[in-house]
Amino acid sequence: MSKAYLSDEKLKCFKKIVIICLGMSLFGCTQTKTTSTPAATGGSGGTGGGGTTTPASVNQQKLAVGESKAFAINSSNISKAWGGNYENNNGSDGQLGLGVSGGATYTTPQLLDSGTTYLSISSGETLTCGLTSSQKIKCWGLFLGDGSGLLGNAPVFINDGGSSTYIDISAGSYHGCAVKSSGVASCWGDGWEGKLGNLDGSGTQQDSPVVADVGTSYSRISAGRNHSCGITTAGLIRCWGTNSAGQLGDGTTTSPRVAPVSIDGSVTYSSISAGEDTTCAITTAGVLKCWGSNGSGQLGDGTATDRSSPTIIDAGTTYSKVSVGGTYSYHTCAVTTTGVLKCWGENGSGQLGNGTTTTSSSPVLVDSGVSYKTVSAYYSHSCGITTGGVLKCWGSNGSGELGIGNTTQQNSPTVVGSGY
Repeated sequence: MSKAYLSDEKLKCFKKIVIICLGMSLFGCTQTKTTSTPAATGGSGGTGGGGTTTPASVNQQKLAVGESKAFAINSSNISKAWGGNYENNNGSDGQLGLGVSGGATYTTPQLLDSGTTYLSISSGETLTCGLTSSQKIKCWGLFLGDGSGLLGNAPVFINDGGSSTYIDISAGSYHGCAVKSSGVASCWGDGWEGKLGNLDGSGTQQDSPVVADVGTSYSRISAGRNHSCGITTAGLIRCWGTNSAGQLGDGTTTSPRVAPVSIDGSVTYSSISAGEDTTCAITTAGVLKCWGSNGSGQLGDGTATDRSSPTIIDAGTTYSKVSVGGTYSYHTCAVTTTGVLKCWGENGSGQLGNGTTTTSSSPVLVDSGVSYKTVSAYYSHSCGITTGGVLKCWGSNGSGELGIGNTTQQNSPTVVGSGY
């Protein structure tokens, strides 16, 4: 929409709603959306972008599935959370960021962090983080990065001095990583086996961000359970941390790798996803490659054999999105460049979404005939957003993590809501 074609009356309306409409032409631009979206104010408070356009370098992930929970940002820039508020393995509550403690479950989406507009959200086992429209990072759960080392049941800013802005964020199982606008990567949380990338082999916990892979400039990053991988500004992949199943992709199972290692030669990549002990990434040509643990067929190469080097998956098909399930999760989902959704790996809870509970070591078609733009997988459930803006989830649902108003397992994609 160009100002040259707007009347004075329409221009006034446009100015009122421009914050919630930038980059969202797929969902339309109506004045009624202003009633539920706070105005952008900019600054370091994370309550908006000050009316500026989001830089193209920012990785805008509108959907994030964590362990027994999920998060999404709708087309009005309103963030929602649902599922379990308590994480069993580490006994940490406040997982949904709603400002409440205890083990409550929420089977329908709840308003998250009213007054803050998020561009991106990433969720793991114990930690969830969001990138605000002023490109600041707020986290909740355990391993917050706020310098306290404490548990937080509501979003708080990480302890980075306050002057940094970011283009990517990733929450792993027990640690988080992010990329600054300058290209500097930083991580925080549990440092076991060097997964923070700061060359510390002692595993010291870092309660504030520390620089990862000093001297290397990054554009994207992904935190798995005990390893991390990133894509440099040159498009190359570097990984560090645990490598017992070949999840770093350097052709070995030498573990740990405290110093980051480069993999796959000069092949350039556009996106990457690190999970439990498995990693997948998409090349700039759209080729999907996976490596690491494969006991449940989560690599998707038709076998149950671990791979220590990037292996082409679904040859001849080009992909745009991929998500590897996190802690204790052994499935992967991806979206092709034509919008076809496919999943593979463990399927005991219906997390592959193909209407069965049969495990598959090769990609299976999900929601035939429906076009998707993104997908997120974790533990034993998955969620995706169609190109028409419909949010759907499937898989286990004991904590209401599918957001459909009940705790009944779903083996096929089930509608959560529209306008995403």
